Amino acid sequence: ETLAKIIARAGKYVQTSAKYGASRKGGMVVMNARVATEPIRNCSDVSKMETLAVFNDKYLLDNSLLGFIKGVKPGGYLVVNTIKSEIELARQATPEVQELLAKAAFNLVLLDATGASLAQLKRNLPGTPILGAINRIVELLPVKEFNEAFRSELATKFSGPKAGLVDINMELLEVPYELIPAKVSSIKTDVATDEISGRPAVVEPVVKKIYYDPPLTRGYHRDDENATLTFPSVLGDKYRPLFIEKVLEPLQKGEEIPWDQFYNIVPARTSEYNDASLIGTALPVFNAAKCIACGLCIAACPDNALRVTVVHDREFEALAEMEKKLFRPLDLSKFTGYGDAVFKESYLNINVMSQYCKGCGACVEVCKTKAFSLVDKESVKVEAEERFLKPEIYDHDVSPTVAPYVKDSRYLQQLMLLYSGQKFLPGGHSLCPGCGEGIIENLVFAAAEMVRRNPRLIADFYRSIPALMTREQGRGLQHMIDHGFNIYTVNATGCAQVSCLGNPYNARVYPTGHYGFGTASAAGLGARVSLFNAFRNFYLDKLTKVLVFGGDGSFYDIGNQGLNFALGEDQDVTWIIYNNEAYMNTGFQKSGASRFGSNRTTSPYGMELQGKDDFHREIVGQAMVIPGVYVARLSLSNPMHAMRILTEAIAYKGPSLIEFFSPCPTGQGMATDDLPITLSKMMVDSRAWTVFTRKPYARIDLTGNPDPEEIYPKARKVKGKEIKSTTFRDVVSLLGQFTGDEKTIDEIVKVNERQNLYLWCLNQYRAGIRQDMPDADEIERLISQR
Repeated sequence: ETLAKIIARAGKYVQTSAKYGASRKGGMVVMNARVATEPIRNCSDVSKMETLAVFNDKYLLDNSLLGFIKGVKPGGYLVVNTIKSEIELARQATPEVQELLAKAAFNLVLLDATGASLAQLKRNLPGTPILGAINRIVELLPVKEFNEAFRSELATKFSGPKAGLVDINMELLEVPYELIPAKVSSIKTDVATDEISGRPAVVEPVVKKIYYDPPLTRGYHRDDENATLTFPSVLGDKYRPLFIEKVLEPLQKGEEIPWDQFYNIVPARTSEYNDASLIGTALPVFNAAKCIACGLCIAACPDNALRVTVVHDREFEALAEMEKKLFRPLDLSKFTGYGDAVFKESYLNINVMSQYCKGCGACVEVCKTKAFSLVDKESVKVEAEERFLKPEIYDHDVSPTVAPYVKDSRYLQQLMLLYSGQKFLPGGHSLCPGCGEGIIENLVFAAAEMVRRNPRLIADFYRSIPALMTREQGRGLQHMIDHGFNIYTVNATGCAQVSCLGNPYNARVYPTGHYGFGTASAAGLGARVSLFNAFRNFYLDKLTKVLVFGGDGSFYDIGNQGLNFALGEDQDVTWIIYNNEAYMNTGFQKSGASRFGSNRTTSPYGMELQGKDDFHREIVGQAMVIPGVYVARLSLSNPMHAMRILTEAIAYKGPSLIEFFSPCPTGQGMATDDLPITLSKMMVDSRAWTVFTRKPYARIDLTGNPDPEEIYPKARKVKGKEIKSTTFRDVVSLLGQFTGDEKTIDEIVKVNERQNLYLWCLNQYRAGIRQDMPDADEIERLISQR
């Protein structure tokens, strides 16, 4: 920290970071520092260094520092705090370290920093002597200037009774050292006799400028540790084409790209260059004659691989007869509000973009009119012109001109016209076929963009809730309504992060930061405060809404404490939770959201215990304790309802938490990839997943559940046939995560059914539908009747 402040105040660029081991057990702590005259764009650990300082020589007695010593550049410096000579160090080192010392072309610097600090400070604090030695050797700053800056920095830390520590530390800054210059290779180790010969004479240190001072010419150097050459300091319009040219295209050609060129900022939408067509064996084919333009297929596609194209009658008449068959007339009167537009007739096509489609079949599963059918990829190739729209016809797409006439309530039609296939979000991410997280992200980002493009939705939402806010918050709200807002997203580690934010394929359209399980909520809160201060200090012309994405680990378990604190801070942050009831990204481990009896890798079936032996938790209850938080649980089986709630949550200028049941075909053991929407519906119908909304300072609303006044949904008649509602046993039978003999399955169903029913009745009570909670006998009676 002290070094960073001194260097920064001298006008240079500096970057420091730390990596901590098990410190209480004597584990190694690694501190990284970069110093440069240009902006430092590399955020990784230092791997090629001019100077390596070792505070404790015991780490040379094993191979802990092997990788670090290899990283010292020729002519660089290995600084060791020790009372030993280089001969004694080499004798005690491992054979691997001895070999490195024998071949090294760096300088070895030895000093007794511990002895000096014990003598002066009576404490083992060797940092000051080592810092002084490093600066005298490599001259980060001229010695006099460095010492004056160091004294000034110490004076701010030590005053009053501790003022004497300033002079003591200044003396420690001048502790002498011994420098064994480059060509340490002249030291030869004879392991058999354990003798070292050829020790070079001690010489005065050679003062040289050690930090990297790059030339102004553009180019790339493999040893450019600070990554100062490859990319411009300002990320403007030229950055994206430069990234595509220098990184993405060479990778696609199979060319080797040095690690430095994997810049820590990846431009938006680069995943559109990724070809996912090798995944899956089938493609959905569109039958225009059966389509009713409901939009359910667009909402169900996890890969954003369905593109809606609308053409006017003039463009339609210019198409070949084969191409006309791919369109259906678009009755704009269904999109109420169309009015007297310039054109009266339009035609619609929903095209499968084969380079992004993974063949999960979700669109086929949700289409009520069977307008899609899955066809083997090989057979489709022969009839491609008869089945799929030519990309050049996209140029005549007029759907953005139709969209303004669509009423706000028709969310799925807006999704079709404005946000389908590459119009907003790119495809090309690497989530599994049928992944619920892909569907959730498409809905969330479309809802966010709807509010961003039409900030009057914020004013509409605030008419439905009490406007409890300070005067400053009110001014901020009005500024958003009048001028719009920016969006920044935070992604916790998980499937979505590794599949949608990998270098060089970025599936995001908003600036995004990646954080760990435990830090995502804190990062979202910090980003919101920082971006607000940037607006208040005129660095930004708009306020910023922050969206935080994560799963069980980020919010239920490891990151729960951070979430709980952040929710209470009353900041404009929206949390989106993917609840797939386990840690899917790390091998299907149990989590706080896993249900009783789940056969997970950390709760396997055994002789005594069959799966997880405790109940799952509901994070929404934790959020509802705070009255000013907008809270909702949503299901992918009702995308219209989900879009409406999402637009409200994002419009709210305060904390909001949205939890989705996120089906995982791989981790939950589904038989096929096309079942996420079906499973979501079964979870809601069986009361295993309660859909609800709790606006700030209001009761919960159970809209979105079938027959919310009833204990269980009523049976329905479909084409004269009575269809009973789904049971939790039906859910269990669909999923491979619940296994065992019939007796085990009975126990799993009974225990989960009991908890599901308690939670459902509790939510009815919260909504004002029930006047009291059922007792245990009533619960058992209801379950037996079920």
